Amino acid sequence: MKIITNISIALLLISSSATADNNEILSWQDCVSAAISRNPDLRSAREKIAQSSADRQISKSAVLPQVNAVAGVSGSRNEYGDTGTSSSGNTYSYSVTARQLLFDGFKSIYEIRYANSSLEISRYDYESTSAQIRYDLRYAFIQLLKAQESIHIYKEIYDLRKKNLKLVNMRYLAGREHKGSLLTAEANLAQAEADTEQAERNMSLYQRNLLKEMGIAEFRPVKISGDLFKSAEKTDKPDFNSIAFISPAFKSIREQIKLSEYNIQSAKAGYSPEVYATAGIGKSGTEPVPENTTFTAGVEASINIFEGGKTSSSVSRAEAEYRQLAADEESLKNMLTATLENKWISWQNSINDFEIQQKFLEAAEERAKIGEAQYSIGQLSFDNWIIIEDNLVTRKKSLLETAAGVLNAEAEWIQARGGTLDYER
Repeated sequence: MKIITNISIALLLISSSATADNNEILSWQDCVSAAISRNPDLRSAREKIAQSSADRQISKSAVLPQVNAVAGVSGSRNEYGDTGTSSSGNTYSYSVTARQLLFDGFKSIYEIRYANSSLEISRYDYESTSAQIRYDLRYAFIQLLKAQESIHIYKEIYDLRKKNLKLVNMRYLAGREHKGSLLTAEANLAQAEADTEQAERNMSLYQRNLLKEMGIAEFRPVKISGDLFKSAEKTDKPDFNSIAFISPAFKSIREQIKLSEYNIQSAKAGYSPEVYATAGIGKSGTEPVPENTTFTAGVEASINIFEGGKTSSSVSRAEAEYRQLAADEESLKNMLTATLENKWISWQNSINDFEIQQKFLEAAEERAKIGEAQYSIGQLSFDNWIIIEDNLVTRKKSLLETAAGVLNAEAEWIQARGGTLDYER
């Protein structure tokens, strides 16, 4: 059974290696480029910008001349009861009219500015969406990179446990070790085997998650290039207030405040009259091409005398919205600066943890070499020796988790400061 188990593990590792070699290899830049062009949430955000741009053009149309052309024909029939006769005929008419806004209390101007601010907000929303997608993509990338590295680490652990079992078995056969130690060594090898199998199964899940964030629906095995254990450098403490001010979320709420100001002015314009210049030219007659021509020109003005308090209520609502957004701006600023500091500290702390775990692993490896030599000549008991070996395994796994933690903490820091997918270009 031991021989069969060893062969199955070896075949699994060989199969995993061969499969990985055939996988498509993607860099982080490859993943970013795919997400920019294919992620559906990002495409949706771009279409919202297009909608806001169209709304801006619509708002501009209010200050441009409005020209209409009308053509018509109508028929009539007259019956004369006294004589029993009747007559019928057609009347043809053609006209072109123009209407130009002269004054509306600058309501149209403020509505154009409102539309401009709405367009800016949609752009900031796009940046926020891009920042979230970048984080999700980066997290999926790190998870897959971690899974790839775990295959190698679990193989090292498997080889270590296999060597441990061989040493314990030799001492057991020589009568210098009891069966409990042998069973413990066998259980440790079985655990290493299970860890390897689980890591292999998890690979497809992390590959699928990465493809999803890239906007690729069809599954295909991929492999990514990158160094999970690359040492990160600490940074000086930044100015969190300055970073908060240039984040997409803060720029968006500042633009919303401007939008609210325009909304107030637009609502107040409801008290002003609307003045238009009008002009027209038309022809009408009984012939398909009438000879009679009529010219018209004038100025018309209108003002609301009573509308049930609609305008005053609109102004009150717009002013209340402005005050609400001002309070939201203060709250968001406080939240952003706190979040930024928290994420930066977590990132720096994770770098410290990684450096410490490297030292612990180095010490554990050295201690394991000494412990193995002492156990093989009987200077160290199994119970003490296996503690040293277990510590080495734990340190290998801890370094894997800590290395991934550094990259995840960095990704969270970049997201907090509003780093988008374009941040990588």
